[in-house]
Amino acid sequence: MSKRSDDLAKRSRFRIGDIAVQPDRCMIIKEGTEIHFAELTMSLLVYLAEKYPDPVNRDLLLEKVWKNTQLDDNPINKAFTELRKKLGDDATNPRYIKTIRSGGYRLIQRPIFEKDYRSLRKRERSWFNGSPYVGLASFDESHADVFFGRERMREKVLRAMRTQLEDGSRFVLLHGASGSGKTSLLHAGVIPRLRQPSSREDLYALSVARCDLASYSGDPLGALAVALATWTLGDHPVFPPQSTEDLKSLLIETPESFEQIIREAFRQHCDRKAADHPAAHLLLVIDHGEKLVDATPTDTQANEYFSRALTALCDCERTLTVMVVRGDFYQKLQDALPELMELKGSQGHIDVMRPSPREIAEMISAPAECAGLDFEQDPETGDYLDYRLCEDARGKPDVLPLLQHTLRRLYENRDQENNLLTFAAYLEMGGLEGGIAHRAEEVFASLPSEVQASLDDVLSLLAEVQETGIVTGKKSPLDSLGPAGQILVKAFIDARLFASEQDDHHHPLFGVTHEALLRRWPKASSWSEKNLRLLKARTELKIAANRWNNNGRQKDHLINSGSPLIEASEVAKFFPVEMSLREIDFLAASSKNATIRRRLRLGAIIALALSSIISVTLSIFAMQARNVAQERRKETLGLVDFMMVKLVGDLEPTGNSDILNQITQETLKIIGEDSIEDLSIDELIQRSRALVILAKINDSSGRHEDALKAFVAADKAATMAKQQDPYSAKAINEAGQTAYWLGNYYRSRGQINKAEDYWKKYFSISNELMNMDKNNPQWKMETSYAYTNLGVIEGDRGNHETAITLNQKSIKFKLEAIKLDSDNDKYRKDLLDTMSWITSSQEEIGKLEDASIGHAFQIAEARKLVHSRADANSWKRWLANALVRSAMLAEARGEHEEAATQIDESIRIFKEITEIEEKNKEWIRDRAIAHLRAGDIARKHMDANVYTNHYSDAMRQIEKLGITDSSPSEWHRARAVILFRHAQSSGASEKIRADMRSAIDMLEEQCKKAKNDQNCAISLAEILVDEGLYLSLSQNVDDANLAWQRALNLLSQNQETISNPKAASIWIDAHELLGRSNDVKKEIDWLISIGYKKNIQNRDHFSYKQQVRPN
Repeated sequence: MSKRSDDLAKRSRFRIGDIAVQPDRCMIIKEGTEIHFAELTMSLLVYLAEKYPDPVNRDLLLEKVWKNTQLDDNPINKAFTELRKKLGDDATNPRYIKTIRSGGYRLIQRPIFEKDYRSLRKRERSWFNGSPYVGLASFDESHADVFFGRERMREKVLRAMRTQLEDGSRFVLLHGASGSGKTSLLHAGVIPRLRQPSSREDLYALSVARCDLASYSGDPLGALAVALATWTLGDHPVFPPQSTEDLKSLLIETPESFEQIIREAFRQHCDRKAADHPAAHLLLVIDHGEKLVDATPTDTQANEYFSRALTALCDCERTLTVMVVRGDFYQKLQDALPELMELKGSQGHIDVMRPSPREIAEMISAPAECAGLDFEQDPETGDYLDYRLCEDARGKPDVLPLLQHTLRRLYENRDQENNLLTFAAYLEMGGLEGGIAHRAEEVFASLPSEVQASLDDVLSLLAEVQETGIVTGKKSPLDSLGPAGQILVKAFIDARLFASEQDDHHHPLFGVTHEALLRRWPKASSWSEKNLRLLKARTELKIAANRWNNNGRQKDHLINSGSPLIEASEVAKFFPVEMSLREIDFLAASSKNATIRRRLRLGAIIALALSSIISVTLSIFAMQARNVAQERRKETLGLVDFMMVKLVGDLEPTGNSDILNQITQETLKIIGEDSIEDLSIDELIQRSRALVILAKINDSSGRHEDALKAFVAADKAATMAKQQDPYSAKAINEAGQTAYWLGNYYRSRGQINKAEDYWKKYFSISNELMNMDKNNPQWKMETSYAYTNLGVIEGDRGNHETAITLNQKSIKFKLEAIKLDSDNDKYRKDLLDTMSWITSSQEEIGKLEDASIGHAFQIAEARKLVHSRADANSWKRWLANALVRSAMLAEARGEHEEAATQIDESIRIFKEITEIEEKNKEWIRDRAIAHLRAGDIARKHMDANVYTNHYSDAMRQIEKLGITDSSPSEWHRARAVILFRHAQSSGASEKIRADMRSAIDMLEEQCKKAKNDQNCAISLAEILVDEGLYLSLSQNVDDANLAWQRALNLLSQNQETISNPKAASIWIDAHELLGRSNDVKKEIDWLISIGYKKNIQNRDHFSYKQQVRPN
């Protein structure tokens, strides 16, 4: 049996008027007479019946019936003459087949299929790649073989493309409602036809570039540049290789050069047959054209450049551009870009209509036949499941994504033994309507509660509101989310409810596969309804920021204080990860403008308060009556309490040391210099608080001896207050505060045991407070801090598992406190601080993946806090340090681009805040270390100019500290390492060698003072290895070997040190440089197993050692 006869044997029987057609027997029965057909003629009749009521043109007939598109019209004319003769039809007065004037044929009467007969197959199985249904994703070229039901629209698009190419307009606009299948039609229906022309008359796309404007919000030129760079002819790019920015400049400055570039590319094309094809062209597909004019504000000038560039491109021969745009933006696009829209003329726009019922039926059944699938029959009604699907799909506006999702779910839950799509699966998912919502709810319910809690953050990145109030989907960076949000997104991507892709920098993006999810899933739709006000406010903020930027960032365009600024701040707090740098700058400038005005008022209030306090204080000495003086003293202490608690609490996050110092000094003046034995409990507590703040300011400003004196004096006052009233919670707490700060002071000097003594005292006091009131959030926080302190001590000693356990206890108390005081942002920041200690311990013991997830979460949450308060410079400092830590881990794991991006951002933040607080030496120290780490990252990749500049910057910053003997040991250590790196990057000379030697001596001295400090030992070992490398390059082999051996001796003093990945990598380096690679195979295997790649992947710098090692 031939293939055609086998195919006909599987076709359904049907009737056309008085004719009974039996394809399986290749005959018709008319008026009781059997009339036999040739197989080709019967195939022609069957195809006409399948396509009813649509006409079929010559191209479709050659493709579907003759399976040969190279033929001319003669066989078609001959076949229709034979068919009409068999049917008894007349071409001039037809009863069965009508000839369409524009070219084509269709049946006049509707074919009726016999109810008691249903073919199990109409097509031979041809699809073996899993599901023939794409779910919520769009069809692409790989699905061309199972893309059905759009032949009519496909031919319409092809005709428009041919017309536009021949007329010289070379621009086609596809518009239609969301969910009408525009993108799928183009990629799975049209483009595959353009790739393989069947004749010299057919269009021939030699290369296809895809420009998705949804992935480049606000930068259409960037999207266009990235797309055009992918055009190739043979193996050669059409546009000369260049950066995206350079190609963007070309688009802006000389778009008229396109024609010459493209003409030259065709001239050099090695496939002359393809290049000389009369309809050969380069195809540009622009998807999501509505992003040019939607609610996301874009630079008007950029849109004009985009329009000019695209117009110039369409003026070039051998090019064709197709833009896909949502129908509801068609008029807006027409108004905004009239020159571009003129290109389409009267023949270049296609309204992609939703499919007809017959087309939907083919979309359902034809892919199933190709994949060898059957639809179950309902034994009661006799209906088949595909018929039920067609009925349920009727009249639904966004039916295609819902239908494809449902069909894919049916495939996934099919009866595999019989390859059957079943009613049971369809009913279980809630039918067509409930399919997408049911699946979303099912995936969501399977996630842990902590992941579910991130849904609001995820939805804030998925949805935006148009000016019309309609909520639509968008794409956003995945790394904008914390670990929990990323887990949720991955689960939804795996379920094909979300789609993922990458931008031109290979950063992952995500978005809904179709906006139906936002409308149909109750959790998403209710979230959008609840937050519609803020979504609109977010749109308004973007527009306002754009207007401010376009007008030279003048103050006149900033947000007014009051309700507008409050609402904008709400947007920043609710959508922190969504804020662009422009919007952050705009909001910060608006907040700063309002803060200046507010500070003027605050300054007046402080001045008034101080004036009042001083006035009242002076009056005390003038008062003779003791009871009056006591009353005035009480009033004074009330004002002091306001200053020390309220004003200091509000100002500390800003890091404004000048105002804090002023308040502190005035407080101490008011309390007086009398013997503390004469002070009341309240006076002692206020004195202690003022001295602690003064000590912190002195310490951060480099006055370390004064700082210690102030801390000790504060502790004395607090201890005396506690002695006066052992049951006063305020007094007990203040004694705990001073114990904490003394412990912190001594730890920063490497005096771990002394720090531990004070922190154990603090731990005891925090437990005392908890026993007094277990539901007080402040006491829960104090207890949590105490656990963190003890965890830090254990971490310093290398006991990282114990440190993690203690910090986990700390987190437990912090979460309980946040639950009791949910609006306290300081508690949230402190929670991140404890999490960062856990992350550091995880790094130390090789749990790098866990640490990486921790960093990402902490950074995301810190951004939220920073965005919620633009003047919180101390929080910005925390974020910058978190970025440094994350960057170093990313570099260690081989993620160089991520590391470079994060370290650059941290330096930008440090530059900003140190310019505001120039006296804060701790922040300057942090900035120096950030430059040091940036240099280290660049050095690993041999980027000499970059690391030299960073080491020089680090040196300049560290010199600003004015380090003395009383400075923290970390400052000394940082200075030593920076001095070494600066010298190492400066070349070779006696002075440089002396600086390196001096740096090593300094670090050795610090390590002697802090014998239990692993970090000091690791830093010293690292620069000893590098000293050896320097010496070996100078042919000083013996001294080099000595330096490497010293590094090994230093690390081997405590074997637990080598369990640190960085220490292990240094250990490996020293062994290999000494020619003992076989001794460290175990350590190498361990580093590989945990994903530590920094040294393992960068060993080329060892190769020269082979040249200098003696025999």
